[in-house]
Amino acid sequence: VSIKADQIIEHISTNSISDMFFVFDNYTGKNENLNLLAVLDYPIKLDIMTCVIAYRGYLRIRIEHREFTVDNNSFILIMNDKVFQVLEVSPDFKADVVCLQNNFFVNDYDHNNSMKMLSLISDNPYQKIPDQKIDSYTLLMNQIKGTMAETDNIYRKQIVLNYINIIYYDLSNLLISHKPDLRKATRQEDIAKRFLNDVSLNFRHERGMSFYADKLFLTPKYFSTVIYKATGKHATEWIDFYVVMEAKALLKSTNMPIQQIGYSMNFTSPSHFVNYFRRLTGMTPRQYRNS
Repeated sequence: VSIKADQIIEHISTNSISDMFFVFDNYTGKNENLNLLAVLDYPIKLDIMTCVIAYRGYLRIRIEHREFTVDNNSFILIMNDKVFQVLEVSPDFKADVVCLQNNFFVNDYDHNNSMKMLSLISDNPYQKIPDQKIDSYTLLMNQIKGTMAETDNIYRKQIVLNYINIIYYDLSNLLISHKPDLRKATRQEDIAKRFLNDVSLNFRHERGMSFYADKLFLTPKYFSTVIYKATGKHATEWIDFYVVMEAKALLKSTNMPIQQIGYSMNFTSPSHFVNYFRRLTGMTPRQYRNS
């Protein structure tokens, strides 16, 4: 459950093609839409992919447990239904934001490759844009926004789709050609990475440390020691982090009843969810939603 694209369009003046694709910036027109990001100081979820292409200044953002600084000439892509939180926006931040449904640009003839690229982007959401390419990106974004304004153009969607595909494949090429750190991960780092991936997939239904230790075929004691040494946090802290981030996102991003949120995250009763949330945040779910 997450914020729907049509809900965003209702609150932000954008150029859009139904709820499948829309684009906005913070440096043209009267509405400085992107500045709304500055007040999103709580975790949220969207049902669309969001790509931020930054030209100046910086944006600090957390996607699940990872933090990124999106500075000049760089981009970040937030996959749909990922919990994220804007931590800081510099006063001089200048960027384009493109929001689109996953299937907007996934071609049937290239489906397998597209799925692989989406997985790669999900694992590596941030990337610098080479200086020699930034002018091309600016031109393409201006072309997209210009075409979006041509509401009487019967081929508007097809033209925009082709521009988006150019950006998509170019960004994909940047990710593929990027040379990652080739240092082989230690066993502890590998265990920690696999654990955090397991938590991201299972935290809604499994909050017990032994579940995750069993998945990695480790004793709870050894597992707990490894996770703390590798990350500086106890395994239970990571599990609680994911649960609280999700709960906060649902409380702020949706109108789901608090009782339903608790049950959706496998709490046995409303009071169990309330007590858990209050113990970790210092306030009840209702107090947080109304804050």
